Amino acid sequence: MSHLPLLRKDAHHAPRLQAPRRGPQVCACLLLTGVCALMLPMILSIVESLAGGPLLSRNATVVPPPPEAVQRLRAAAGVRGVLDGAHRATVEEDLLASVAWLLERSLAAR
Repeated sequence: MSHLPLLRKDAHHAPRLQAPRRGPQVCACLLLTGVCALMLPMILSIVESLAGGPLLSRNATVVPPPPEAVQRLRAAAGVRGVLDGAHRATVEEDLLASVAWLLERSLAAR
């Protein structure tokens, strides 16, 4: 037998260690995280207004509207008999202009 209670042979008299109470700590941590998540957009907007511009780059590009030839082809796509008769030359010119516009747009993206 030892004079230390943990080294004694009869362990049923040894003091038992209790688990630390983590409930309040977890709740406080979750509450703090939630408040920070709710306040972050407001803080970012204040910092951006003080900085005079956006902090994070927004990769939004403005795509110019398609030329009138493309719009005419879209309108004529649902009409039957467009390629017959007098409109055939106009539709062919619109097709060529549309293909040229699409080609320029795809090459500009590269």
